[in-house]
Amino acid sequence: MPGSDPVQSIVRAFSIMEAVSRGHFGMRSSDLAGMLNLNPKTAFSLLKTMVQYGYLQKDSQRRYHLGPTLWELIRNDHANAVLRLAEDAVRNLAAAFPGSVVTFAELIGTESRSRLRISPDRPGILQYPLYLTHPLYTSATGLCFLSQDRFASMLYSAWDFDEYGVQRWKDLKNLKRFLDSVPQENGVIRLELPPSSNVALAVSAGENFSLSIKVSASKSDDAAKQLLAAVKVIHATTKEVYP
Repeated sequence: MPGSDPVQSIVRAFSIMEAVSRGHFGMRSSDLAGMLNLNPKTAFSLLKTMVQYGYLQKDSQRRYHLGPTLWELIRNDHANAVLRLAEDAVRNLAAAFPGSVVTFAELIGTESRSRLRISPDRPGILQYPLYLTHPLYTSATGLCFLSQDRFASMLYSAWDFDEYGVQRWKDLKNLKRFLDSVPQENGVIRLELPPSSNVALAVSAGENFSLSIKVSASKSDDAAKQLLAAVKVIHATTKEVYP
């Protein structure tokens, strides 16, 4: 069939990446050319292009390693798998607590952005916000990220407490005392929302994700349990796909 033969340059590029992935300390151009039976000039041209687009990177010893673009593709695929699981979690929580606001957020750089949301203004409809962010010091989602040691230094540097947090917490010691009370693992952020009787709850959903819900205070204990149960399902399933 016309066009059914594989494109040789793409096949060679795949073969190079496979070979490089098996080289514990990277691989030189000459090694790759010999292993894959490539003309040295062809190998050099392919390697140069793959480095240019980030699929490979070359170290100071002129050895090639897998590059950042490839890792970014893997991370994106993993994030998409997490989001697919999170869709069910958001729907289930919204159904269990009518009138609540349920959000699945991702820390992108130093901004906490909503990726999924169901809210009373559009009941039962899963929203995919593009630009909705959560304030670091005054939202349960933002505080959830801030409470994690791996993010704290970066976030404090990016968002000056005196400018963004002092009105809510008065003093940095008050904020840190609050965050210290949250366990690093399976800790639920609970933020009172006066003057209403609502509270916002947020919990880490692994890596740079969080799951949160805003409910009435009377339902907060049950909501916290269901938040934790939901993230356990997300963790367990993603570990099966990405062990």
